Amino acid sequence: MKEIDKNKHVGHRKRLRESANNVGLCNMQEHQVLELLLSYVIPRKDTNPIAHDLINKFGSFAQVLQANEEDLLKVEGVGEYAASFITFIKEFFCYYKLSKLNKKVSIKNTAQAIEYCGELLSDKTEEEFYAVFLNNNSSVIHYEKISSGTVNASQVNIKKITECAFKFNSANVILCHNHPNGTNNPSQNDKISTRAMVISLHLNGVNVLDHIIIAEDASFSFARNGLIEKYVEELNEMFVRDSLQVCAEPCEYNKE
Repeated sequence: MKEIDKNKHVGHRKRLRESANNVGLCNMQEHQVLELLLSYVIPRKDTNPIAHDLINKFGSFAQVLQANEEDLLKVEGVGEYAASFITFIKEFFCYYKLSKLNKKVSIKNTAQAIEYCGELLSDKTEEEFYAVFLNNNSSVIHYEKISSGTVNASQVNIKKITECAFKFNSANVILCHNHPNGTNNPSQNDKISTRAMVISLHLNGVNVLDHIIIAEDASFSFARNGLIEKYVEELNEMFVRDSLQVCAEPCEYNKE
């Protein structure tokens, strides 16, 4: 009887794989995709009821992947190995996306900056702040995670951004952070901290081309809305432009 059950599961898993190959994961139901995923780490059990239980408990395929290991272990049929595997899936996706971003990419306008920063910050469940460094040809040469948590002038390490710029010989930087559970509109704190960073970095010879805020379904560009230019003008008012060159000429960057 056990041998018959085993063969039944093997046949069902084969049909699941064939279905995925024929119609694609996007055309399968959530529990079927999760069932197929679990079949690779739970070899001797019917993963169909486990997949259903997980979806019912957490609400969706995405929320299953976002669940912590402790909560996953509470679902019958999910052992330590499977729970660990599920929690790592999202991290593998993030690593894959970041690996793609390591290739040479040019950012010459706001639309390209939003696309790049969107990839960098997608699927983040907490607020994170990054700096993207460009050479004089507008090519990305490095990106660096600067901080996690609510962005403000005291938490964002301007010294770290400056040191990275010097290390990678970059006089141009695009700042970005996310609002994972909020609107794309900048808060008053976002504006205050961005102004502080623009002025401080320009005084250290680093052009801030833009600051992009990525929300769930929208984005905001400080450059496109004239705020970066405003902050630089405020800085220039403190000095006579002809007697003090605050910063080198920025690389090509179109705000439109």
